[in-house]
Amino acid sequence: MLPCTRILSLLLLGLFLSAQLGAQEDTPDMAKAWQKVVEAGERVRMARKYLDREQQKAAEEGYDRAYKKYWDLKKITFHEFLDENLLKAGLLGPPATDTGGADNDRSDKSPDAGAPRSPILEEDLRRLVTSLFESYEREDVGGFMEYVHPSFNARDRTGNDYRYSDLPRALTDDFEILEKVQFTVFVGQTTVQEDGARAETEVRWSRKALVQTGGQEWELLDQRSVFQFDRGSGLLLSRIFGDSIFGLADRLGQIVADRGTLDGQPIEEPLTLDRFQGVVQPEEQPISEPTPAPSTIVEGTFSLQQGFLDFDAQNFDPGCSGIPDADFDFQCASPGWIDGKNGAELMRIDPDFPGGLDTVVVLPDPPYNTNENLGGGGGDIGKMFAYKTSQGLFGAFQITNVAAAVYTIRFKHQKNGSKNLR
Repeated sequence: MLPCTRILSLLLLGLFLSAQLGAQEDTPDMAKAWQKVVEAGERVRMARKYLDREQQKAAEEGYDRAYKKYWDLKKITFHEFLDENLLKAGLLGPPATDTGGADNDRSDKSPDAGAPRSPILEEDLRRLVTSLFESYEREDVGGFMEYVHPSFNARDRTGNDYRYSDLPRALTDDFEILEKVQFTVFVGQTTVQEDGARAETEVRWSRKALVQTGGQEWELLDQRSVFQFDRGSGLLLSRIFGDSIFGLADRLGQIVADRGTLDGQPIEEPLTLDRFQGVVQPEEQPISEPTPAPSTIVEGTFSLQQGFLDFDAQNFDPGCSGIPDADFDFQCASPGWIDGKNGAELMRIDPDFPGGLDTVVVLPDPPYNTNENLGGGGGDIGKMFAYKTSQGLFGAFQITNVAAAVYTIRFKHQKNGSKNLR
């Protein structure tokens, strides 16, 4: 057992070193002081491993669920306590400032707007993307964080928001659950803001990794993401849109695998990857007492003339005031068009399913389009579109009526990550 006094001493050391760093900025002792902070971080990681061992011991000795839940909550609380003191010690960067939804706004506002900029070269962006993937493959948390902007913000497939200060914890847990991670990466189109303060790069990638406990191979093919880079101390990663890549573990130290294959077999239902138990299979219901699984399909109807559509949150704004997390712009920026937002895509499918929305069993495979055209008026009735949201979830919607330029739309949204609509 790691004594509480040792943990406290470690945290005090971190605070002391932080003060020393502030007092000795740009001195020859800077590198030496920073190395001591890194060593302090390693001791904190040892403390975390102690908590993990105690949790595993509780499970192996057959304690009841209430006691296991106690350890789960204790681990979360202790991790947050350590992160807070690491932040004070300077080992973690400052969290992003809450801007009331502006974190999800891909506008031209950047942290260093107004300063003179050196040109952003495409080869520099490719080098940055490559360095991020290579750092992850090496399980190098510190190296990875060197390429991350302090205002970093992203959302995983379960809806959890990750900021800069959350990433070291999530990355560390990733590397304790997965090993021998290998990426295949293709860097696509790059766009650069006129003032040189921001750039975005499309990335297509595949990944292979082994589950540390059990040794199963988890493989994902042909995933798509958009990396956003902002100026900081150089050009740094500030957002990731589309499919989740890094920082997969939640606050319980688990990863949900809901896509790809496991040892060559397609993942039909989401699986939990745990550092102690490995792959946790969904519990099977007794054959004698079958219980239907709760539906993961959300259905609904809404009406609007123009607005923004967020299918993940079932938020449909009947106006053009804007939703930061919206998947689609419905005729606001471009009348007669449905435009994808935040990496979302759509594709017209009613010619393939003339019987309507209820006849769709499995949606077509992506990629879809970034926008689709509306003819206007009654000619749009019956048009149906498959979509992939900014969080990577699938669904479809159909225009059932148009009256006085107001569209009535019926939708089905699949929450489990599959393309099944039944």
